[in-house]
Amino acid sequence: MSATDDLDRVRAEAKAVTNGKHLPVRPDDMTDADWERLEAIYSEGRYEAPDEERETTSWAPVDLTSALQGDDIEPPIYLARSDGLCMFYAGRVHSLNGESESLKSWAALLGCKQAIDKGLDVLYVDYEDDASGIVTRLRALGLGAEEILEHFVYLRPDEPLRTRHDEPTVGSVDLLAVLESRRFALAVVDGVTEAMTTEGLDLLSNSDIASWMRRLPRRIARTGAAVAVIDHLPKDRTNQGRGGVGGQHKLSGLDGASYKFTLLKYFARAFGSEPVEGRAFITVEKDRPGYIRGRCLEDKLGTLALTAYPDGGVCGTIDTPTEGEATDKKVVERILAYLATYDGASKNAIETGVTGNVAAIRTALTWMTDPFQALVRVELKGCSHLHYLTDAGRAWPEPPEDEL
Repeated sequence: MSATDDLDRVRAEAKAVTNGKHLPVRPDDMTDADWERLEAIYSEGRYEAPDEERETTSWAPVDLTSALQGDDIEPPIYLARSDGLCMFYAGRVHSLNGESESLKSWAALLGCKQAIDKGLDVLYVDYEDDASGIVTRLRALGLGAEEILEHFVYLRPDEPLRTRHDEPTVGSVDLLAVLESRRFALAVVDGVTEAMTTEGLDLLSNSDIASWMRRLPRRIARTGAAVAVIDHLPKDRTNQGRGGVGGQHKLSGLDGASYKFTLLKYFARAFGSEPVEGRAFITVEKDRPGYIRGRCLEDKLGTLALTAYPDGGVCGTIDTPTEGEATDKKVVERILAYLATYDGASKNAIETGVTGNVAAIRTALTWMTDPFQALVRVELKGCSHLHYLTDAGRAWPEPPEDEL
């Protein structure tokens, strides 16, 4: 093989690199001098451009004409609050973060229902549930079988999109076929931890997080769909940051909005004759385009309220937060101090263990469990209502010991 042939091969392989394929391999019979020369040509990019037109990379200059003409980011248009404010921006990636059972998936499915009600198509990439569980929820929310079959595309992957050598798999080809089959308005990726584990990526590595974002959420968002990824928060609440479990790039890599779900009341099926309610408080952790935070009370977006009925139906709304009624802050501080030691105390235990007028304590508890304050969440266990501190409750300034 001549040096000219080797040079042609390196040029071809350099072109392959620009298309994201692989690095050149040194031929066994190539001398050190020839390889060093060709390696320098490759590393410095001094190879001749191929005759045929190649695909432009992301390093080509961006045309700023539309930006200069005043084209701005569009307001969010999916998953509406009760007053019409929406949570998801088209063509951008968002996150729904919260502890287990904090109603994150229900919120995403509520957004799916709203989109399908408008005749739009939805993609759901599920790493945690199964088709039966998701369809059951959609039916409970009021969607019919024909609507689901026509507008809802469900994926349940258990194999990666790329190999450990970063080569595309058959799964990647199948995903591309799905994305080219129709125009999706909204896409949900349920289970970031499982998704990254399936890809063989490290949750704590910011470079792996960035790689996964490019492989799946951003790939879908490039089609114009609003993408919502559902992620878990650490179980240790003292270690909960503004993003999900793992590296900080989960938050910094988002170009849409990020929301935190704090459970106020567990949600379950209604087995008796009475409906069952569940609630989660939603706060805005990030809003890069800036349309949402300005219409919130501080960072408080509102309360997701779900009601399950004995006939199997479920209705859900995201209610706008309102200011709670003022109460005696001294009593609030005493209750918080008590729960810091006796988290999960019943109402009777709080009234007995906290110094102060019983009526004032009850008023303070009502104020503290209001979604706007969300200092305490209540769980029903048997006949008792147990009270637990939320993140906001733990962040409340500690009272002096002599006021307890």
